[in-house]
Amino acid sequence: MMDQVKDLKILYVEDDATMRKMFEQVLKKVVEVIYLAKDGKEGLKIFEQGGIDIIITDISMPEMNGLEMAEHIRKSDPNIPIIVTSSYSESKYLLEAIDRDVTSYMLKPISYDLLRKKIEQVAHSVFLEKRLERNRKVMQSAIDVYEGLVVEIVADGIEFANRHCLEVFDLGRKPTFKEFSLFFNTEDIVAQVEALPENDRLIKGVNGRSYRVNPSRIDEQTLLLIMNDVTEMVQRTDELERESLTDALTGIYNRKKFDRSLIYFRESLLRYNIKFSVILFDIDHFKRINDTFGHAVGDSVLKQLTQTVQTSIRTTDVFARWGGEEFVLLLPETDAYNAETVAQNLKNLIKIQRYEEVGRITCSFGVAQYKADRSLEDFFKQLDGALYEAKEAGRDRVVRVR
Repeated sequence: MMDQVKDLKILYVEDDATMRKMFEQVLKKVVEVIYLAKDGKEGLKIFEQGGIDIIITDISMPEMNGLEMAEHIRKSDPNIPIIVTSSYSESKYLLEAIDRDVTSYMLKPISYDLLRKKIEQVAHSVFLEKRLERNRKVMQSAIDVYEGLVVEIVADGIEFANRHCLEVFDLGRKPTFKEFSLFFNTEDIVAQVEALPENDRLIKGVNGRSYRVNPSRIDEQTLLLIMNDVTEMVQRTDELERESLTDALTGIYNRKKFDRSLIYFRESLLRYNIKFSVILFDIDHFKRINDTFGHAVGDSVLKQLTQTVQTSIRTTDVFARWGGEEFVLLLPETDAYNAETVAQNLKNLIKIQRYEEVGRITCSFGVAQYKADRSLEDFFKQLDGALYEAKEAGRDRVVRVR
């Protein structure tokens, strides 16, 4: 402990020159660095230059007494130890010293041993505070380097926000609770976060960025939010999801996406009796197009056909490439009769289009309304049968399952 005490810097304030000189000699046996001041005003000036660990001050002094100096010091540093020395005749200042939040009060005359013990006692709190401050700085540096948002919310206020958070909000200060909440399109960010599912705490800011939230409840009043910017990851995940559900050539849905939609609408029918119908169609004599003009032209025909159909259907309809030159269209809340009308209109629209190099093409259509008593496998067997019947009947026609 004594080795650590020697590293402390003490400010000793005393107006009596003889007493000041004597105490300087005594204090040099305890610490290596001592700052001396003849009154509170001079002591306050030395303190404001920084680096002081412990203050020992007399009370009665000209210019500014020790308690007045202590009051000024406490405004800027509520933790620095202040030891007040006083003669017996000045014991009336004891209550005032307590009001000034002094650390310790010593009556003169003061022995070396008593002074050394007192310094060692307060030194422990100094070392502890220095260690805590060092730890705080280390943690602050680590948190500021972190590129996510780190926010400590106490009750309904923002107690702490890291540097990256300040940069995102660009306010020149930490945001208020309301500002922080509104940034994430909510009135209460705490309620919003706690309502999110634990395995998928994603939230989007008004800056268009996506954040994965890791909340940590410190106590009943305190919540620590660590928010990682995962915008690129979310975008890439969405992109991969779209790619996995999209036909690479035509850009419409693929069979995987259609199968998902089919299961969803089947469940809607079984639960809520929401009817739907499906149109299955393909391009007549498509093999002849590929053989005559090449696959590049065939691909061009497929893409133009999908664009024609897409401009003619509802946004709620599910249009997908079933395979090769075959397509499928799911029509929510549509019975077989109206689905047949849609198929007839598409057939006529496709037939009047001109396709580069190929000229005109036709398509054959099978139409069916899904019934709850059918399995999906049987349903598509009927659709295939209707499409086959349209082909056998001469193509360029629509056949509805009765």
